[in-house]
Amino acid sequence: MNTQITMEEMTFELRDEFNRKSIAEKIIKLLDAEIDVCPMAINGGWGTGKTEFCHKLINLINERDDQRPKDTDGDSQPQKRAVIYLNAFASETVDDPLLCILAAIRAKFHEEMKDRIFQLAMPVMKIFCKVVSNAFLVHVLKQTPEEISETAREGVKSLLDQTIDNLLDQYADAQKNLDALKSVIAVSAVKCPILFFIDELDRCRPDFALTILELVKHVFDIPGIKFIFVANMEQLKAIICKRYGQDVDSDVYLEKFFKTEITLSSKTKTKETENIHNSIILFDKYVKEHDMIQVEQQTLLRKFINILITKYNISLRNLQKITRLIEVYRCLSQEDCFKKKYQVGYSLIIILSIFIYAIDRDLSRDIMSGNIDINKISNFLKINDENLEKYIKLIIKMIKQGDKFYIDNMHNSEERFVFVDLWCAKFVDCPNTNAKDHLIKTVKLLNLQE
Repeated sequence: MNTQITMEEMTFELRDEFNRKSIAEKIIKLLDAEIDVCPMAINGGWGTGKTEFCHKLINLINERDDQRPKDTDGDSQPQKRAVIYLNAFASETVDDPLLCILAAIRAKFHEEMKDRIFQLAMPVMKIFCKVVSNAFLVHVLKQTPEEISETAREGVKSLLDQTIDNLLDQYADAQKNLDALKSVIAVSAVKCPILFFIDELDRCRPDFALTILELVKHVFDIPGIKFIFVANMEQLKAIICKRYGQDVDSDVYLEKFFKTEITLSSKTKTKETENIHNSIILFDKYVKEHDMIQVEQQTLLRKFINILITKYNISLRNLQKITRLIEVYRCLSQEDCFKKKYQVGYSLIIILSIFIYAIDRDLSRDIMSGNIDINKISNFLKINDENLEKYIKLIIKMIKQGDKFYIDNMHNSEERFVFVDLWCAKFVDCPNTNAKDHLIKTVKLLNLQE
């Protein structure tokens, strides 16, 4: 029985379809060097495998630290770094970024140091929370001066003065404790340096995400701690614009927080070709593992899938959605057109239906309602490939004509040859040539309506 590997256990040895181990090794080399490269941002679009890369990188760091040579002066093994992983989006429920970061750091130290960090952190936490518990004061602060009676004004003024004085005193104490807290962490980090990975920041609420960035810059700028963020930088820029307005230069704003940015490409260099889309590599692996003989053996079908993946820049996450839809189709359909040799034209329409359902929900709804907009389908299939274009044109024509399509109506000899390639002559009178009917039925099946 195969044991399911968790994301946290993932390593490059288990799988590295996109040849990213070399990128991880270079990142480790930078982190080991005496270069000021942190805070570092590992950037990638949604669904490009950032989180998996992050865990593989962490495991590689731990593995390399375990393999470091012993000290020349003794037999003791050098103490390895403390590597921390924080899922910012999952931590958002705590609603206190400072607490999230402190708790993660505190967990890496021995009990005595944990207690010291806790004692120093409490006053800091209180002032950062900015909690005003006096209900009367809250009520008063909502009033205009004219709304407060003459007799109450002196009392209100006295209460405000006391409250402001108390807040200033608390702030001063908190600042002292913050400085002491940073010193304690810095001393501990000399003995055990910290690599702090913060993932999923781009999925957080704007206030939570930006507070974490501010804290790392202004509070946790401590020697011995290096922060590495794993995020979609374009989404972070959108968060900044949402918070501060469209006039803010989000690129300049982010430059304040990140000293190095590394982008995970959606393409991979291979021996056979210069660059190939990562989702194509993963889909090829899926085809082999799931007995999709038709796709393996039919070059035309593979090319069609690869072009759609490239055209729509299918992310790894969206590819998982597409492969799930293939599994849904194979489970519910009476004919598995992927497992055995089948008419290529029929398989093309099934693949087209699956991609439309995964990518364009509006077009899917139109198809399910029987409203076939041939212009939208043509635009969906618009590609720059001369060899495949003639097959696409015929598929579009067949969808448009539906059950009125007959080979006898073809006056173009090239079109006849294309038809034979797709459907084989013996299937001329077969209802399988009703491409429109197959398109509608497959999209409905994926929505559990067939």
